[in-house]
Amino acid sequence: MTKPKILQEEREYTFRSYFEMTYPPEEILAELGYKLIRSRLSLPKTQKTLDRLSDLQERIERTLTRREFDETKKSQEAEQVNLLGKCQCQVFWVNRCRRLNRLSS
Repeated sequence: MTKPKILQEEREYTFRSYFEMTYPPEEILAELGYKLIRSRLSLPKTQKTLDRLSDLQERIERTLTRREFDETKKSQEAEQVNLLGKCQCQVFWVNRCRRLNRLSS
């Protein structure tokens, strides 16, 4: 079974709308023909003593980890809602068929 498309051709997207999506960034970028590669940046170095540098690094890494967790959780919730919707639809049709069978008997 093929996955449904994330992006709809008839819809316009803003920069913000990509962040509001419940899909992981890897899937969104793949649909656009790109690949997400996570790596540490190698920025210019200084000889100055920087106070609280390790605190900043920890906060950034904690934020990135939390964001990845939130994205995974959103994706799982979207899948659960989709599955629940499919189950409700099947229950509806089973009940409808049962009612129709009772009426025709």
